[in-house]
Amino acid sequence: MRNRKVTDLSSGFLYESLSGSVAKQAPEPEDAALQSSFRQSKWADWKNVTIVGTDSWAITGLRHLLAPCGGIRLKVFNHLPERDAWGEPDVVIWVRERFDTLPELAAEILQLRRLHPKIKQLVISDFLPPGLTFPHKSPFNGITLAQAKESIELLRKKIVALLSGKSAKEGMVREILTPGQWRVLCMMANGANTRQVATLSNISIKTVLTQRGHAMLRLGLRNRVELAFVLRGIVQMQQVVPAVLRSVPPALRTSRA
Repeated sequence: MRNRKVTDLSSGFLYESLSGSVAKQAPEPEDAALQSSFRQSKWADWKNVTIVGTDSWAITGLRHLLAPCGGIRLKVFNHLPERDAWGEPDVVIWVRERFDTLPELAAEILQLRRLHPKIKQLVISDFLPPGLTFPHKSPFNGITLAQAKESIELLRKKIVALLSGKSAKEGMVREILTPGQWRVLCMMANGANTRQVATLSNISIKTVLTQRGHAMLRLGLRNRVELAFVLRGIVQMQQVVPAVLRSVPPALRTSRA
C-alpha cells in the first residue's frame, strides 16, 4: 500500500488525503443530536464550516469546540474574503472583537444572509449587547448571536444547534418589534431626534418615548449605548436591504442624503 501525504486541516479533527478520501476517521461527536447522522455520514455529508476572524486564540478555541462535533471541513480567513472565495459553507462563524483589524461586519453578514439564506451564521463579538444574544431576542432569522465572554457550554450548544438544525426558511427580519416600534428605530437610525420622529409620524413625544422603550425591552437592550449599537446596525442593514427605508419618511431620507 503506497503512502499518501496527509494534511491536518483543523487542529487534529479532520484529516484529508490529496486524493480527497478520508485518511483517518474523525472523532464521533459527543452530542446525541449529531451521533446518529455522523455514524451514517460519508465524506460528502460532512459539514463545511468557515471561520472569519483575526484572533488566533479565539479560532483555536473554536477548533476545540468543533472537534467533538464529528465530520467537519474547516476553512479559516483572517480577513474579509472575496465573494468567490467562500465556496459552499454550511455554517459561517464570524469572530469580531474590538482590537482586531476587521471592518464593520454587519452589512457583510446581512448580505450573505440575503444572497445565501441556506447558510447558517454565528456571530461572536464583544460589541454585542447581552440581551441580543438570547435566541428569542435575536432580530434576524438564520443568524445566531453570541458574546465573546459567553460560557463555553452555552457557545457549544449554539454551535451544535447550527450543525444539526435546518436552515431558516423565514424572511431575514424576525417579527420581534411592532411596526410602530420598528418605524421609530428606523427614523432614529437615520438621524431624527425624538421631536422630529413625533412630528413626522404625527404622534406625541410621549408615544415616541414609549415605543422606543418597548423596543429596547423586546430586544433586551439595557441603555442608550446598546441602543446606539442597534441603530448603527439598522443603517448598515438599509445598505443591504433598501426596502427597509420604507419605514423612513421621504423627507427624512432626503435630509440624510
